[in-house]
Amino acid sequence: MGPSDVVIPVYPVAGAPSNGMTVADALIQELAAALVTYLRTQRSHVIDLTCMPLSGEDKERLDAYLGLGETSMDIHALLRTRIEETRYAGVWRVRHYGPDDTVQSERIEVIDVPEIARASTADIGRSAQRLAAVKGEEGVWQTKP
Repeated sequence: MGPSDVVIPVYPVAGAPSNGMTVADALIQELAAALVTYLRTQRSHVIDLTCMPLSGEDKERLDAYLGLGETSMDIHALLRTRIEETRYAGVWRVRHYGPDDTVQSERIEVIDVPEIARASTADIGRSAQRLAAVKGEEGVWQTKP
């Protein structure tokens, strides 16, 4: 996340709102507004689902609304992270898994590409040095990494 990004935890009141809207419905409305804001300002939006008391019905409804998009990726660092684009471009699900492969945290991010998927400038610099070192003194590309 950048300096202009703010994560605000939302704690819904138990039970469905009086107008018949479910928590999942409210989240979809929030995401729709966040997409419009992103288009205008490039400001990302994050919803942390980990601390939200979503019912099983809310989770199923949210999954049905969002669906799966064309892109997904796994990051294998200290722990595994799974990033999935939803059927809506710019709306991503980011799940972090513990050592026992249970979901430790889950977020929905409105952004072009989630920040965790971006290579840092330092990593790119190290890669440039390593790749340049692959070429031997005689100008022949080496086969070893």
